[in-house]
Amino acid sequence: MTTILTKLAVFFLAVLMFFSSPAPIRPYEVGDSENLRLSFAAISDTHLQGNNQKQARQLIRGLRDMEAAAVQPDALLIAGDLTMNGQNIEYFFLNSVLGSEFKTNNLLLAAGNHDICIKENDYTKAQSRFTSNLNKLTGRDIDKVYYATVIDGYYFLVLGSESIAGTEQTFSQAQLDWLDYMLTLAAQNAPGKPVFVMNHNPLKGTNNVDTRWPDGGSAGEQSDEIMAILQRYNNVFFFSGHLHAPYDSSGVTQVGNVFFVDLPAFHEGESAGIGYIVEVYEGRVVLRARNFAVSQWKTLEFIVALV
Repeated sequence: MTTILTKLAVFFLAVLMFFSSPAPIRPYEVGDSENLRLSFAAISDTHLQGNNQKQARQLIRGLRDMEAAAVQPDALLIAGDLTMNGQNIEYFFLNSVLGSEFKTNNLLLAAGNHDICIKENDYTKAQSRFTSNLNKLTGRDIDKVYYATVIDGYYFLVLGSESIAGTEQTFSQAQLDWLDYMLTLAAQNAPGKPVFVMNHNPLKGTNNVDTRWPDGGSAGEQSDEIMAILQRYNNVFFFSGHLHAPYDSSGVTQVGNVFFVDLPAFHEGESAGIGYIVEVYEGRVVLRARNFAVSQWKTLEFIVALV
């Protein structure tokens, strides 16, 4: 079976790469390579389907743009809805694409509602499917939808829903306590450095979610609790997707101490192919919108001073 799947993956990727976007790849530069401390790419809502090659071709083209950069990103964040239906075959194709085109040790993937709300309506199965595929791809050993990693001294925290809740999410007290603990650890071990938190859904009152998607767009009943935890700390950046909003409709918004980054849908729509390149320097973080599918910067940039 493994041989058959491997042959299928090789054939699948060969076809996709042949038909991927003909737009020329234009290697991009970071703003200040001499003083750069860390950089990473952030996208969301790839919605890979087993019976639709368009999304996979789009993702391959975007990954090639990242890999061609003069200074390659240290990590890639994908903020959920990795697949369309949470099927094993979709994860198989996702892992085949990501494994062939990007350094897998610094891949950070969040589970979205499309990854959790599977046809079988079984959260345990959906969670196991997500974590096992993530572990295969990245070499991690996680058994929950929330986890953390440290890259070059910078903390990255990934959150995730712990039940099937439609387009909303639920978070256990254990996950909330873990978030608070990890933020405390980051403040102690990496004082003055930014901390990057990723979740598929935005929090209430951020990124125009209340007007963009008033019936189920936010993180759900624990949204206020998560907000209260985040506000205890400085230099926190919260990345989310889910809204499928145009890239320039909400961008980066500040609420109290926290900066909320809305990532558009990568797979389709007017903002297809768009995400952010995040550059970390001493005392500041720069976020620049880029269409990775056509190797083009967008006229949207945010510079955040750290405290």
